[in-house]
Amino acid sequence: MARMKKSQNSIGIKELKDQASSIVQLVRDTGKSVIITKNNLAIARIEPLRKTDYLQRLLDLGFISTTPTQKWNELVLEGPVSESSLAMQAIIDERESG
Repeated sequence: MARMKKSQNSIGIKELKDQASSIVQLVRDTGKSVIITKNNLAIARIEPLRKTDYLQRLLDLGFISTTPTQKWNELVLEGPVSESSLAMQAIIDERESG
Protein backbone atom coordinates (compact mmCIF):
# COMPACT_ATOMS: atom_id res chain seq x y z
CA MET A 1 0.00 0.00 0.00
CA ALA A 2 1.06 3.58 -0.51
CA ARG A 3 3.22 5.14 2.22
CA MET A 4 0.80 7.73 3.51
CA LYS A 5 -0.09 8.59 7.08
CA LYS A 6 -3.77 8.21 7.90
CA SER A 7 -4.08 11.94 8.50
CA GLN A 8 -2.12 12.78 5.34
CA ASN A 9 -4.06 13.28 2.14
CA SER A 10 -1.22 14.20 -0.21
CA ILE A 11 1.66 12.44 -1.88
CA GLY A 12 4.60 13.61 -3.97
CA ILE A 13 4.65 13.05 -7.70
CA LYS A 14 7.65 10.70 -7.41
CA GLU A 15 5.74 8.51 -4.95
CA LEU A 16 2.76 8.59 -7.27
CA LYS A 17 4.94 7.36 -10.11
CA ASP A 18 6.37 4.57 -7.98
CA GLN A 19 3.13 3.55 -6.27
CA ALA A 20 0.32 4.51 -8.66
CA SER A 21 -1.60 1.23 -8.35
CA SER A 22 -1.51 1.32 -4.55
CA ILE A 23 -2.63 4.94 -4.45
CA VAL A 24 -5.53 4.33 -6.83
CA GLN A 25 -6.52 1.32 -4.71
CA LEU A 26 -6.36 3.48 -1.57
CA VAL A 27 -8.62 6.11 -3.16
CA ARG A 28 -11.07 3.44 -4.26
CA ASP A 29 -11.11 1.66 -0.90
CA THR A 30 -11.35 4.74 1.33
CA GLY A 31 -13.41 6.99 -0.95
CA LYS A 32 -11.08 9.86 -0.04
CA SER A 33 -9.20 12.14 -2.42
CA VAL A 34 -5.40 12.29 -2.59
CA ILE A 35 -3.60 15.52 -3.48
CA ILE A 36 -0.56 15.14 -5.74
CA THR A 37 2.29 17.53 -5.01
CA LYS A 38 5.44 18.63 -6.81
CA ASN A 39 8.03 20.57 -4.86
CA ASN A 40 5.54 20.68 -1.98
CA LEU A 41 2.93 22.47 -4.12
CA ALA A 42 -0.43 20.87 -4.86
CA ILE A 43 -0.73 20.25 -8.61
CA ALA A 44 -3.48 17.66 -8.99
CA ARG A 45 -6.02 15.54 -7.15
CA ILE A 46 -7.02 11.90 -7.53
CA GLU A 47 -10.57 11.43 -6.34
CA PRO A 48 -13.05 8.59 -6.49
CA LEU A 49 -15.75 8.83 -9.12
CA ARG A 50 -19.26 8.64 -7.82
CA LYS A 51 -21.58 6.32 -9.68
CA THR A 52 -23.57 9.22 -11.12
CA ASP A 53 -20.36 10.96 -12.23
CA TYR A 54 -19.23 7.79 -13.99
CA LEU A 55 -22.54 7.33 -15.79
CA GLN A 56 -22.69 11.00 -16.76
CA ARG A 57 -19.17 10.78 -18.18
CA LEU A 58 -20.12 7.75 -20.28
CA LEU A 59 -23.20 9.64 -21.51
CA ASP A 60 -21.12 12.71 -22.36
CA LEU A 61 -18.62 10.60 -24.29
CA GLY A 62 -21.39 8.86 -26.22
CA PHE A 63 -20.55 5.36 -24.95
CA ILE A 64 -24.06 4.89 -23.58
CA SER A 65 -27.39 6.53 -24.21
CA THR A 66 -30.49 7.06 -22.16
CA THR A 67 -33.60 5.03 -22.74
CA PRO A 68 -35.84 6.72 -25.30
CA THR A 69 -38.96 8.20 -23.75
CA GLN A 70 -40.96 7.84 -26.95
CA LYS A 71 -42.92 4.61 -27.32
CA TRP A 72 -42.66 2.48 -30.46
CA ASN A 73 -46.29 3.07 -31.38
CA GLU A 74 -45.72 6.84 -31.19
CA LEU A 75 -42.92 6.84 -33.78
CA VAL A 76 -43.78 8.69 -36.96
CA LEU A 77 -42.63 7.09 -40.19
CA GLU A 78 -41.54 9.72 -42.64
CA GLY A 79 -40.73 9.70 -46.31
CA PRO A 80 -42.44 8.12 -49.29
CA VAL A 81 -43.14 4.41 -49.32
CA SER A 82 -42.16 2.86 -52.64
CA GLU A 83 -44.09 0.09 -54.36
CA SER A 84 -41.25 -2.33 -53.65
CA SER A 85 -41.46 -1.81 -49.90
CA LEU A 86 -44.36 -4.17 -49.19
CA ALA A 87 -43.20 -4.86 -45.65
CA MET A 88 -43.12 -1.16 -44.80
CA GLN A 89 -46.55 -0.66 -46.33
CA ALA A 90 -47.93 -3.58 -44.30
CA ILE A 91 -46.59 -1.98 -41.10
CA ILE A 92 -48.15 1.36 -41.98
CA ASP A 93 -51.48 -0.27 -42.87
CA GLU A 94 -51.51 -2.19 -39.59
CA ARG A 95 -50.79 0.94 -37.57
CA GLU A 96 -53.51 2.90 -39.33
CA SER A 97 -56.10 0.16 -38.82
CA GLY A 98 -55.42 0.15 -35.10
